[in-house]
Amino acid sequence: MALVLNDKDSGSNVIVPNNPTAKLMYYLNCMCKVLNLYQTEYDITRLTDFRRYVCISDEDLASMIILCSYLDPGTLTDVCIFQDEVACGNKVNTFCDVNTLPKNMAAAKSVTVGNVKVKVLKIMFYKMAFIETYYVEPLAYFIALYDTPSSRRQQPQQTIHQTDNVQKPQSPCKTVRMTNNSKNNDNRSCCCIL
Repeated sequence: MALVLNDKDSGSNVIVPNNPTAKLMYYLNCMCKVLNLYQTEYDITRLTDFRRYVCISDEDLASMIILCSYLDPGTLTDVCIFQDEVACGNKVNTFCDVNTLPKNMAAAKSVTVGNVKVKVLKIMFYKMAFIETYYVEPLAYFIALYDTPSSRRQQPQQTIHQTDNVQKPQSPCKTVRMTNNSKNNDNRSCCCIL
């Protein structure tokens, strides 16, 4: 089941798939609206496309989890994100420009993420349900996944090749055959089936 949220920036509803990866990607997407993370030397757009969560690589997933741990709401609350049930209305989160912040609140002009100083672009108000759903629960899922040896996503390559009864999980990116009139006999193409 997907969750439908009202995204004030785009003026339309946002559908977030009910999946830990998609939810954490949505959290990162929200933090990119708050902080100028797209203007750093790293291209993180592939980490925020929560609609295509099934195509994220294991390496990008690990990078996203680490980046989200730097963007801990406990650290950012009352700096550039604020828990305010009233400001959210019937939504779990909402954004406003830094200039329109109520006079009784102060926000930082920039924050340090890891070792990079980034500018605060917007302020996000949230309900605790937002943090629970899009940060705490997905991170708890990944911590449990990676802490349990039998549940790890990546097994050492030697173990996979030496054990006959271990099957690799199927990737959501499927190989499809295409008809091709060229003399090249390799007519495979990789595409992501969503």
